[in-house]
Amino acid sequence: MYSSVLGILSVVASWRYELAIPLPEKDEDGVALVVLSLGIVVLMSIFVGLGSWLIGSKFVQWLKVQALRPYLWLLPIGMLLGGSYQVFNYWAVRKQAYNVIAKTKLRQGLGSAITQVTLGFLKSGPFGLIGGSIVGQSAGILTLSDLFFKKHKERLQLIKPEDIKKMALRYQRFPKFSAFGSLVNTAGLQLPSILLAFYYGPQVAGWFALSQRVLGVPMNLLG
Repeated sequence: MYSSVLGILSVVASWRYELAIPLPEKDEDGVALVVLSLGIVVLMSIFVGLGSWLIGSKFVQWLKVQALRPYLWLLPIGMLLGGSYQVFNYWAVRKQAYNVIAKTKLRQGLGSAITQVTLGFLKSGPFGLIGGSIVGQSAGILTLSDLFFKKHKERLQLIKPEDIKKMALRYQRFPKFSAFGSLVNTAGLQLPSILLAFYYGPQVAGWFALSQRVLGVPMNLLG
């Protein structure tokens, strides 16, 4: 349930501005887009955190999954880390650092599995699964961010609010047209788990998610 909700929210973590990062001809424009995207990720994470605090109880009551309530505070953390990874991932695409991206994807899979199994042996309960999910989404952030900050640390200091506003207006079609479509598409993929939990309980939703994960392993490995 946590993964499904986070999966839907993460699609609009940076309002799809991360997709525009590889497009500008000048690196300074690309850097401005990175700053813009990261800023939106932080704001969205704060917004999700406030929402979890204010209406979290009603939300889990509506979903009929009360056991999720103690872990809602992890939603903004997962969104912040996952959204930041996507931003730096597209900067790596801009720089054609595909070998670095591949290594981070491998680390994500290994990190998630190792964390979940280790915390499972320690009998951490649902926190182990959620913690492993967060590790899986965020593993590789340091590597990708280092690729960005190592060469453009000085250029960051030259970025002005006007530059960020200019990029926001120049690529405003991404949040206008791509965000909603992607949100609907992802919701369609994640809703089965939510509906199964709503009608048949979280255990059935867990079996469904486990089946999806096992069946997706060959596809993810080839990808």
